[in-house]
Amino acid sequence: MDMSGWRTTKSTIQASQGGSWRTGAEPPSLEAVQKRVEEELDHQKSGSAGTNGARAGTLLSPECIDLDVSASTNEDLVAIAGALFHRAYGLSASKVSERLWRRERRQTTALGYGVALPHADICGLRRPAAAFLRCREPLDFAAPDRQPVSDVLILMVPRPASTRHFDLLAYYHSLLLNVLFRQKLGACADESAVWRLFERHECRWRL
Repeated sequence: MDMSGWRTTKSTIQASQGGSWRTGAEPPSLEAVQKRVEEELDHQKSGSAGTNGARAGTLLSPECIDLDVSASTNEDLVAIAGALFHRAYGLSASKVSERLWRRERRQTTALGYGVALPHADICGLRRPAAAFLRCREPLDFAAPDRQPVSDVLILMVPRPASTRHFDLLAYYHSLLLNVLFRQKLGACADESAVWRLFERHECRWRL
């Protein structure tokens, strides 16, 4: 089965025929997905991401953060993401780009408020991993609020994606829609500040 769009039950989040949630659907609250996401993090801490050394304890590794991305199109952006995942996890850059772009063509992953959450599953990845990109010039992602996107969190998970992976996606969907989190994210001036923000948040919801 093609899991490039990730499917889930209606009890978690409304899904479209071709992929992720429908534009405008209400995401679950942070509390609603916390329990199963914590289980996924427990698994992450006991394993490794791949051949090239990202930290096992966090979803977003410092080497997968770039706050000065020069991309004129969405295709350029996913190509840059592919290069980051290749460098950090040894994945095929072209395959990462292909999986992300295949998902994006089905329905925009823009959430509004200038942020997007591209996502896909891929073979060869041992645990979920993320990258964060900030564009020099905002891109048109056909967002529901029509605002261009500058901040992009990219989530990749092992193929085939599981319900726990969709819960992880739903968690970050809710997180990026949180106005206080977006304000803190926008105030991050360098890669280490972005990494610390996500790392602190992961630790907080494990307490």
